[in-house]
Amino acid sequence: MRSSPIPLKRRSRAAQQLASLFLLAVCLGACSATREQPVAKEDDRDAWQKPAEVIALLGIVPGSTIADLGSGSGYFTDRLASATGASGKVFAVDVDPVINAALGQRLEKAGVRNVAIITSEVGDARLPLGSVDLVFVSNTYHHLPEPEAYFKSLTKALRDGARVAILEYRPDATLFVQTFGHGTEPLEIQRQMEAGGYTLVSRQALERQDLLVFRLGGDGPR
Repeated sequence: MRSSPIPLKRRSRAAQQLASLFLLAVCLGACSATREQPVAKEDDRDAWQKPAEVIALLGIVPGSTIADLGSGSGYFTDRLASATGASGKVFAVDVDPVINAALGQRLEKAGVRNVAIITSEVGDARLPLGSVDLVFVSNTYHHLPEPEAYFKSLTKALRDGARVAILEYRPDATLFVQTFGHGTEPLEIQRQMEAGGYTLVSRQALERQDLLVFRLGGDGPR
C-alpha cells in the first residue's frame, strides 16, 4: 500500500518549524558559549574582554557590596570578589540554577567566602533591600525583555549613591553579535536607563563593548 503524500503546505510548515528549531538550538548554544566561556578558553576571552581594565574602570572601594547580574559561570564574579576584598560582598545573580550550583561548588573549592549566590527570576533580581553599592551587568543587558521596568524595580536594592555599570556589546562588534542581536547601541541603553530614572555618569569604549556607568537621579556628564 502506498502512503498518502504529505500536502505541500503541511510539508512547508513542517520544514519551517524544523528550521526554526535548528536556529533556536544554534542560537542558544552560541549564546551559552559567549556568556559561559570554559576555563580552557578564558585566555582567549581575556584578550578582548580586558577584565583587569574593566575592574580598574569600575573604581571599586574595598568593603563594597556588589551585585553581579547575569553572573553565569562567574567570569567577573571572582574578580569583583577580589576587588571588594574580604570585608566586602558580591551577590552572584543568575536565573539558571544549574549554572549557579556549579559556580557555588567552584567558589567553595577555591575558598572564596565573600560571594552569595542568588537564583533570580526574569523580572526580579531578588536582591536584599538597600544592600548594594554597585550593580554590574556584563553581556546580559540585551537579554532583558523590558530594561526600563527592570532597572526601575532594581532601585529598591540600591544604597544611597549606588552605581549601575553596564558592559554591553556594540551591535556591530562581531559577526555573531550582528547575527543574533546580542548587542545594544550605547545611546539606546542611555535612553532606556534615563527613562528608568538614572543618569549617565561615564562611558568608556572598549574593544568590542562599551562600559556605561549610571547613578539613580541627579545630574552627570553627558
